[in-house]
Amino acid sequence: MMSYLPLIFTCALFAGKVEGRVTWNRTKLESFQPGVATTTSTPPEQDCPGGYSLVGDKCLLFVTFVAEPYGEARQFCHAAKGELAAITTATDFKNTIDYIHANGLSGTSFWLDGSDEAAEGVWVTSSGEAVPLGTPFWAAFPNGQQPDNNNGNEHYLCLSSSWFLYMNDASSSATINFICEATIQKKTASAALAPFGPSAGGAASPARPLHRGRRALPDVRHVGGGDLEDARGRVWEPPPNSWPSPTSKCSERCTSTYIKIIYQATPSGLEDPI
Repeated sequence: MMSYLPLIFTCALFAGKVEGRVTWNRTKLESFQPGVATTTSTPPEQDCPGGYSLVGDKCLLFVTFVAEPYGEARQFCHAAKGELAAITTATDFKNTIDYIHANGLSGTSFWLDGSDEAAEGVWVTSSGEAVPLGTPFWAAFPNGQQPDNNNGNEHYLCLSSSWFLYMNDASSSATINFICEATIQKKTASAALAPFGPSAGGAASPARPLHRGRRALPDVRHVGGGDLEDARGRVWEPPPNSWPSPTSKCSERCTSTYIKIIYQATPSGLEDPI
């Protein structure tokens, strides 16, 4: 699996299709015309790295396009600048389960950050934080109570679709989907978008067109779960009915799918693609 991580996170460039507008965090950011685009919104106070979604107060990436054993799932999250997601409070648990149901993923099992490999029955995350035991976290039904260790063979934490998305212990060799967690990024109004912040000389920089003349739209790449990303920042929204090939590009203009882009901020304004 790790052999194609560069394809997912670095190399699989293609052009996203855009129709008449680009939005940012559900607000209209730009009216995108082949030629000129101008900014119209203010930035949020916090945000997540590319591909991640803000779920409660956590940045989570629900990886459903590939299933891996526990160790490989952790490596994937590390390559995505994160770690397997940790659930250590009832609020974390509720927010995560609500998101799974809201996005039609309730039939999917997910690895989480947690293990009792070091000491049987002592569940901790990779950072040493305690994983809560008992209800409402772990599966507890007349036909089974988790964690059950299964004769010493199960030491790794997951949300199990077989147990209605309650916590379950599983063998590290089980191949399932997983959830990554990244550190949330705090933003300030002066730093997030340069037109609203100081220029190199200290004065506020006026908004300026991002594109002049007929230019290609920025290349973007498929991150997974319907997310896109370009060189300037993050792109969301449902994918097209079929993805362009990894090598295709939009040479003039593209149509039919809305995407969201956060543009790179610089002291002199918003940059064109890197």
